[in-house]
Amino acid sequence: MSTKYIGLLMYDLPMTTEEEVRAYNYFRKNIIRKGYYQLQESVYIISSNTKERIETIEKQLSMIIPKNSSVRTILLTEEQFNKMKIISGEMKKKKK
Repeated sequence: MSTKYIGLLMYDLPMTTEEEVRAYNYFRKNIIRKGYYQLQESVYIISSNTKERIETIEKQLSMIIPKNSSVRTILLTEEQFNKMKIISGEMKKKKK
């Protein structure tokens, strides 16, 4: 049985100036192009059969992170991710 991996990406990007909004849009479009999808506001996930693929994408994204931003990632196995508890709200059908 092979292990599947989940990359969790969380960010806080400033958006007070037009330049910051453009940088935010560029960053968000790129994470989506790389295969991430939105879990909730400013939280995206990607899955892969190899952790190396996720690590490669994270390195690529690290080169386009807007200045004065906070971006964090964590690599989980699918089993670990599936243990996540929802303590408020509901999981949308797409996310099940």
